[in-house]
Amino acid sequence: MDSTPVTCAVGDLGSNTFHLMIATVSGPRINIIDRIREPVRLAAGFDEYGALNEEAQERAFRCMELFGQRLKGFPPEHVLMVGTNALRKAVNSREFIENASSILGYEIEVVSGYEEARLVFAGIARNIEPDNRKRLIIDIGGGSTEFAIGRRFEPFLVESIDVGCLSTKVNCFADGKVTERRMHDAIIAAGLKLQPILSRLKGCGWSSAFGSSGSVKSIAQVVYANGWCDEGISYESLKILKAQLIRDGVFKAEFFPDISSDRADVFPGGVAVLFAIMKNLDIDHVYISDGGIREGMLLDLSGRIDHKDVRDTSVSVFANSYGVDRDQADRVFAKAEFLYRNVKDNWGLDEQICHDLLRWSADVHEVGLSISHGRYHKHSAYLVRHSNLAGFSREIQMLLGFIVRCHRKSFSEKSHEKLPLDFRDRAVRLCVILRLAVILCRSRNDVDKGKLKVESGENRIKICFPGGWLQDNPLTEADLLLEVDYLQQIGWQLIFE
Repeated sequence: MDSTPVTCAVGDLGSNTFHLMIATVSGPRINIIDRIREPVRLAAGFDEYGALNEEAQERAFRCMELFGQRLKGFPPEHVLMVGTNALRKAVNSREFIENASSILGYEIEVVSGYEEARLVFAGIARNIEPDNRKRLIIDIGGGSTEFAIGRRFEPFLVESIDVGCLSTKVNCFADGKVTERRMHDAIIAAGLKLQPILSRLKGCGWSSAFGSSGSVKSIAQVVYANGWCDEGISYESLKILKAQLIRDGVFKAEFFPDISSDRADVFPGGVAVLFAIMKNLDIDHVYISDGGIREGMLLDLSGRIDHKDVRDTSVSVFANSYGVDRDQADRVFAKAEFLYRNVKDNWGLDEQICHDLLRWSADVHEVGLSISHGRYHKHSAYLVRHSNLAGFSREIQMLLGFIVRCHRKSFSEKSHEKLPLDFRDRAVRLCVILRLAVILCRSRNDVDKGKLKVESGENRIKICFPGGWLQDNPLTEADLLLEVDYLQQIGWQLIFE
């Protein structure tokens, strides 16, 4: 039975184009209500230091004003805005995101290339016949290209490389002119980016390849209009197109009015990247599919609203893969949740993401034990930060890693400074909750949480134990005495009696 339709809004802040899509979602069915597309060309605005220049930022901020007006009145939990390659690379990404989020009125998250590939696969899979054949999905963006191989709705290999239609245009076709030498250099450059992942992709194998991006769709339009291929893009038709571009010296966009001017500008770059992919992966034919990252985001977001969050599954699989003691993880979360319920109002932790982060951190805080007990919290944090966790944005994964890193011993000031500014205080408060829960569960048996009393204030927590309990549990008392000192170092007060 399908779930109740829910109206969601998703935004893809790409390296070339910013997109906003609003739709109602019911199960796998998506009914698009509105779209806004703005050619911001963010990846064309890097300065010599790798920062987004003022001109590129201004284009983006103007777009955020447009999106913000359309989104006015949407509940924050019904909106998902993500940045991709350009915002992954920009050295001033954090500052830009803070300003853009303020203008938009909603949080903007940055996703990894792997997560981008997973979302693309999810968005395309809903439009492909759901059989058991392996599919390769190719998504050529402005600054990166994503690959995913899977069956039905689940990818089992995702990859991302730092080359796209806009970055190739900037590096090889800056003035729009196409020569044989420039095209050759562009194809070689894209092929070199492919080399590290070629063996993994070929080793996995696939029965058919699909493309979904604007670049691939515009190429398909051109080869069809010229009678070179009746469906999708064949390798032979792409060779003819490449030769035609070289002969003409430019892409003659005037003959293809359905292709927008901003898409025409990056067309040669898209051709070079796709040619390198099809040549190096021995692909004879790429089929075209509707759907892509935004449809994948809509499905993810509607799942969160309907309490079917892919991140829960991701964390569970991750924890199990490292042999986490599930009983202990559940025990720690039960204590953490009890503390959370008592302090969340005073500490400003009433957003759902705070509860989610606490639950996930309880699940994975011991994954580092699979490496070593010594400094296991640091091992756990490393694994969390550097693993491919489906559904997680870069910011949320960083927050999860911080909470896990600081759940025992001294706090990491360096890690704290890397967190999003608006979440730093809340991250510390969640750490305090998890730290106390871990202490209470050190003996790996249950403390009757109903007999504990908790009081809280700003940077302060007081726990009252039943009479005589601390005397009967000297290890817990000793741990709490140490914790008093640890928390005092960061300006917190722990009182227990």
